[in-house]
Amino acid sequence: MSAHWRVASEDFKHKAKVWHDTCYKAHTHTKFHLHARILGIDEDLQHHPSLALEALQRHLWEELHFIYLQEELLWFQRSRCELLLNGDRNTKFYHNATLSRQRHNRILVLKDENNNWISEPQALKGMVVDFFVKVYTDEENPITPFPLSGCFPKVTSPSFPRLHVSPSNVEIREGLFDMHPFKALGPDSLQTIFFQSQ
Repeated sequence: MSAHWRVASEDFKHKAKVWHDTCYKAHTHTKFHLHARILGIDEDLQHHPSLALEALQRHLWEELHFIYLQEELLWFQRSRCELLLNGDRNTKFYHNATLSRQRHNRILVLKDENNNWISEPQALKGMVVDFFVKVYTDEENPITPFPLSGCFPKVTSPSFPRLHVSPSNVEIREGLFDMHPFKALGPDSLQTIFFQSQ
């Protein structure tokens, strides 16, 4: 191995460590700091309602949401690297990653109509059921059936031959590249990016 390669490798390791310390660790610190500020503002709002505090709380929630998006992208990239290195096997790593994601997505507390935080599981279930019952049962404005007749153009007999034509390669390519590359697996267990990269 040449001296130039060793120097470049050490330089890269140093820069990667600096990036990790300044970006990744800073995000974790910022995330906890924002959580603390949001909870503090929430307590203040319960005792002293204020439009300025509500606006600040909305701004902090937006910042926190942005950090969560960045964190999600980072973990997505890291899991892709692991996937490429280790192969797509059902290993303990992927199982733990899935369980961790499920724990992260679990709802532990909700705020009720009186701005009180509810954490008891039975009360949470009741709140969720009540919410959806209210959403799907509107007694004041009953849902009227949507008139479907005359809403869609009729297919005329001159159009029939065009409906039987197979799509061209250009149309197939456009449809393929309109799809997101990392969406759910297809029936062949392959993601769209596999076909887009061929």
